[in-house]
Amino acid sequence: MLHIINKSPFSHSALSDCLRVCTAEAAILLIEDGVYAALRDGVWAKQLILAGAAVFVLAPDITARGLDQRIENHFARIDYAGFVELCCSNNPTQSWY
Repeated sequence: MLHIINKSPFSHSALSDCLRVCTAEAAILLIEDGVYAALRDGVWAKQLILAGAAVFVLAPDITARGLDQRIENHFARIDYAGFVELCCSNNPTQSWY
């Protein structure tokens, strides 16, 4: 299953709600303001690592927020083509708003 998070964990419960039900076999994609969860040494990045799921971060959204040098190295950066591939290869998908 692919979980898509587009809200900052600092202002919304989408990520914490997702982590309550997410399994280690799942994939998590952080987009839009959700990329703030991937900040290196941040509490949310640590929780994502502990969850054991594969974590992907949309690179254009990282760049748009000026965070290129601040993202946790454990997470894979993907482009829009990678976003489409993740959606196609993970069934079902769940968007958290």
